[in-house]
Amino acid sequence: MKLNTMDKTISSVKLSTSNWIGSKILNHSLVLFGRVFFSLYFIIASFGHFEQSAIDIAIKKNIPFPDNFVLITGLMALIGGFGLILGIFTKMGSLLLMVFLILVTLYMHNFWAISDVVEIQNQQVLFLKNLALLGGTIHYYYFGPGKYSFDHYFDHASKTN
Repeated sequence: MKLNTMDKTISSVKLSTSNWIGSKILNHSLVLFGRVFFSLYFIIASFGHFEQSAIDIAIKKNIPFPDNFVLITGLMALIGGFGLILGIFTKMGSLLLMVFLILVTLYMHNFWAISDVVEIQNQQVLFLKNLALLGGTIHYYYFGPGKYSFDHYFDHASKTN
């Protein structure tokens, strides 16, 4: 009778260990997918910064040096997005995205300076969306990219040498 109880205990330990390992892999995978989806927003959105229409909007908003503003913010979004998606130089990429979001949010989505009611609502939604994205960049700056990233790999490789 004791042997049967011991077998059940060993089986449950094996089962719980495999569940733990499976859940760790799942958790790391979810962090990776979240990082990829988050980064894709910036990469895809950056392409719009390399079009004349983005410069025209910046001119209408009275942004100083509108062509430079649009080019620089587009490069910040693109470089930061690629850094984050690969999980390489994550802190630097997150900082680039933070600065990008602060600049674009304050200058392009300044709903408080608009008189048209519909446009106020549109710009306020975009302003709040950018605040949420800013929260995401702060998260990646503080917590890093996760296990499935170049930063994690290089950090562990340097500690083993």
